[in-house]
Amino acid sequence: LPLAHAHSFLVLLGLGAGMAVMYRARTALNGGQAVDGDLGWRPWIAFAVCALALGVPQIVATMHGSQMQSGTFLAWQPGWDSAGHAFIPFWLYNTGLLIPLLLVALFGRLGDEPLVPRRVAWFYAPFALCFIVPNLVRLAPWVWDNIKVLIYWFLATVPVVACLLSGLLRRGGVWRGLAVAAVVVLTAAGALDCWRVLSGQIEISIIDRDGVEFAQQVRAVTPPGAVVMHGAVFNHPLVLSGRRTFLGYPGHIWSQGLSAGNRGDMIRMIYSGGEPALALLKQIGTDYVVVGPQERSEGTVNDSFFASMRALARVGPYTLYQVTPKP
Repeated sequence: LPLAHAHSFLVLLGLGAGMAVMYRARTALNGGQAVDGDLGWRPWIAFAVCALALGVPQIVATMHGSQMQSGTFLAWQPGWDSAGHAFIPFWLYNTGLLIPLLLVALFGRLGDEPLVPRRVAWFYAPFALCFIVPNLVRLAPWVWDNIKVLIYWFLATVPVVACLLSGLLRRGGVWRGLAVAAVVVLTAAGALDCWRVLSGQIEISIIDRDGVEFAQQVRAVTPPGAVVMHGAVFNHPLVLSGRRTFLGYPGHIWSQGLSAGNRGDMIRMIYSGGEPALALLKQIGTDYVVVGPQERSEGTVNDSFFASMRALARVGPYTLYQVTPKP
C-alpha cells in the first residue's frame, strides 16, 4: 500500500489508532465491561507493528536516491482549497445537505431513541479526523491532493447518512417525504453529471487511436530499460509503452514533491536541433526521441535535424527516432 498510495497507508494507520482509542474509551465508560467491537490493546498493537514492519521499508526504498522534497508535503493551511471562502459556506456549497444530515444522524434523537445506533457513531468518530486534519494541514505539495484523505471521510459519512434516511423512510408520513426530498437533493448533481456522460454531451479523449498503436510499436522495438524523450504533457501516448521517459508532465512531478530541474529547457533545446542538441542527447543518455502532435504544439521541432536519425516506428503523426545517426 505505501508503494501504491502512501496517503491511504497513513489513513489506515491513523484510523486503526483512532478505533483502538475509541473502543477502549467506550469500554471504560461502560464500567470496564468490554463492549461489542472492543478487542483490547493487543490486537491493535500487533496490527500496528505488522503494518509498520511491512510499510516502513517500502517508504525508505521509495525515498532512497530520490529527488523527493519531503519538506513540501506538510504545512499549516487552514481551509483546505477554499480559495478564501468562509469555511461553513464552502462546505455547504460542495456537499449540500450531507454535513447537516450527518450532524443530525450523530446527535439527533426522537424521544429517548437516537436516530442512528450509538455503536455507529462510535465507529464513525475516527473518520472525522479525515475531515478535520485536511482542513487544517496541507498534506501534499498541491493542496488539492488533500482529497486523498478527505475521500475516506466521505466514504464513511455516506453510510451514516443513509442509515438516518432509511430510518426516516420506515417511519412513514412526513418523515418519509423529508427523506425522499433529501435523497433527491443529495443525488441530483451527481446524477446530472452521469447523464451528461451517458448521453454523449461530454466526451473526453485522452489518447487517440494512432497514439495507442504507436505505444504498442514503441514497446515492440525498444528494450525495457530504454529512456525516451517526448513532449512534457499529461496525455502523451508513450505512457502506455511501459518505457521510461526523460521528463513526464511537470504538474504531476511537482505534485509528488519531485524537482524537474532544468529538464524542460533541455527538451526545448533538443527539439530545436543542431549540434548542441546532438551533444546533449549523448550526454544525458537518452536513447530515443518522439516527434508527434504534442511535441509540435509545445514548441519548435527541427524536422531536418531528426531526418538524420533512424525512424524505428511511425504511426500517423507519431514517429520514434533512434538517437544514433544512420550508418
